[in-house]
Amino acid sequence: MLGVISALRGANRQCTGCNACVKVCVYDAVSMEMDDKGFVRATVDIDACVDCKQCVNVCPQINYKNQNIDNPHCYALKADDVTVRSSSSGGVFSLLADWISSRGGYVSGVVYDGDMNAVFITARDHGVVESMHGSKYVYSEMGDVYAEVHSLLKGGREVLFVGLPCQVQALKNYLNEVAGSTDGLYAVDLLCGGLPSKGVFRKYLDELSKEKKVVNVSFRGGDLPYGTLAIDYQDGTKKIINGDPYFRCFHRSVTINQACSNCLFSNTPKPGDLTIGDLWSANRLLTDVDLSQGMSVVLVNTEKGMEVFDQILKSAAYCKEIPLSFSKRFNRYGPKPMSPDCERFYHLLSRGHTVSKATFYALEHFYDVGIIGFWRVKNYGGTLSYYALYHLLEDMGLETVFLDSRHQDLKGRLPNPSLLKSGYPSYSRDVWYPNREQMYTNVNPRIRNFIVGPDQVWNRKLINQNALECYALDFVAPYRNSISVASSVDASGFKGTKEEEKRFSDLLGKINHVSVLDAFDKKYCERIGVEPELIPDPILLCDPSHFAELASKGSAAFPPKFVFNYMMNPKHFIGTGAVYRRLKTEPVCILGATAASTPELDYPQINIGSVENWLNALIGSSFVFTDSFHAAAVAILFRKPFVVLAPFEKGAGGRITDMLKSLGLEGRLFTSIPDLLGSGVLDEQIDFDAAHEKLAEMREKGLGWIRNALV
Repeated sequence: MLGVISALRGANRQCTGCNACVKVCVYDAVSMEMDDKGFVRATVDIDACVDCKQCVNVCPQINYKNQNIDNPHCYALKADDVTVRSSSSGGVFSLLADWISSRGGYVSGVVYDGDMNAVFITARDHGVVESMHGSKYVYSEMGDVYAEVHSLLKGGREVLFVGLPCQVQALKNYLNEVAGSTDGLYAVDLLCGGLPSKGVFRKYLDELSKEKKVVNVSFRGGDLPYGTLAIDYQDGTKKIINGDPYFRCFHRSVTINQACSNCLFSNTPKPGDLTIGDLWSANRLLTDVDLSQGMSVVLVNTEKGMEVFDQILKSAAYCKEIPLSFSKRFNRYGPKPMSPDCERFYHLLSRGHTVSKATFYALEHFYDVGIIGFWRVKNYGGTLSYYALYHLLEDMGLETVFLDSRHQDLKGRLPNPSLLKSGYPSYSRDVWYPNREQMYTNVNPRIRNFIVGPDQVWNRKLINQNALECYALDFVAPYRNSISVASSVDASGFKGTKEEEKRFSDLLGKINHVSVLDAFDKKYCERIGVEPELIPDPILLCDPSHFAELASKGSAAFPPKFVFNYMMNPKHFIGTGAVYRRLKTEPVCILGATAASTPELDYPQINIGSVENWLNALIGSSFVFTDSFHAAAVAILFRKPFVVLAPFEKGAGGRITDMLKSLGLEGRLFTSIPDLLGSGVLDEQIDFDAAHEKLAEMREKGLGWIRNALV
């Protein structure tokens, strides 16, 4: 029993915020609330609702049975020059208002109140009606207009109501519900560009009013070009904003209500007796009239509408019947799809950015940082490293997008990592580029910093030369900033020709800020004349709360107590049963994403399927036993007892060795199971407090280096 809410859901419709359901409910069960995007929507108090269905009956999204003319007569109409100069287009509203006033009637229209809210009022005073002039591309609050119109009609007065089509239908539904008639009402609907977010407009007003109070906003009028906003301040000053960001978002359907994307009222037949709006592209059709100050279009939808139209013609300076098809071609008819930039725009607002910045970043696809590297690698830890880098940059207040190496045959948006089931938003993934030239041309104008990330992005053995040079940021323009963050080479040396290595080393020398992960990487860079900084992997720099949140999305189930045995190379773990017996805990043996199971192991091996499950298992375990650098890093973050079995790190300078030494945990690294069992380390407590003190210093230094490298 949720009244209008259930009915909207059942009809697959969205609330337009018309407020009719609130005003018709005598039980005060319905109210309007603003959602997280600033749209005003109905909500029902289930305890107060008696399921009388009145709210359902008045809802224009549910009850819309239009019997008006499907192919109405269509006219180009213009008032006299004086009237037109004070209007948004051809002045037809003034003609209608003058007509109803001459009959002793009232006008219901939208004005700004003292707090710059757009509100409906009903009046006959000329000065008040004058303030209804001008387009207001904002959410208009209905206030008490339903009751006011009802009262006037009941008292034998006539009312001209001018509003959006859904508001016209809402008023007609309300009057039919409470009075059973709309006699005396002359309804005029506007050619509508969509219902914008009230919250976005209020936020933008706050930005405009930081130093002095705004008392008027003019979207159209005078000689201002379309898209220009005129702001009047209380102190008498004025501000003109060309290419206004709020206007741009409205025009591009970024800030319109979701209901508008499936609008019932946008095409003919229209719900009003008349429909009015701008006649766009009038110069294509009309050659016998001055169009410099605009031209109105009028649709006559009912016989009552034709009676009114015949009367206002007496005061019009110009009128000509035109094909309805012309208006439908150049005006908006039909539902208005929401912009694909909506999601990012509201994301930017939610992160505290201004409307101006959110508009620029969303519509121009601008970013502070572009990350390239192994972010889609089929490796749990590698995928998590880039997840960490993305979030630590976001925590710095930077807007980030992922790039990838070029591919001649792939098109469209870059896919999400196969192992990250939560994925990244579409706006955080760029598109494929077929070659360096197109990548250079497309990304540099809209991304300020480019980062090649961690893992072995410079290992020629793993990738071809084209990808290697891409990961050496060969596409970055000289006027943009280039950075490497904890990037790595192959410790065994460059696996390409001398010429290829020369091209690669030349590119590294052009990167503005170079940081690498371990001593092997540092020595290589120094050998080719690059002086890098050593910084930790982003996993150690990122706020662990991001990993905890990601782990909470895991779906796999695990025992109450178990050893997290993560194996990049399962053969390292043959004969480890003694370790589990010493720990008195059974393992959950998890294979690396590309690792094959090994029959010699005494325990079942599973493919855990996602980073979410991998993290959930690691964080929920009682002990971590691994050959993975990344698993060891996460174990340290979450204070999990661990040992690393790494026979491949026999000498100093490997990334696991360097990480553990820097944290005073080198005693947790072993190259063989006998050494591990003979060490007694399985019975020792880890001093995580001391390790985390060192980690805090490393994190401060690493994050500081990244901040200083960015522009």
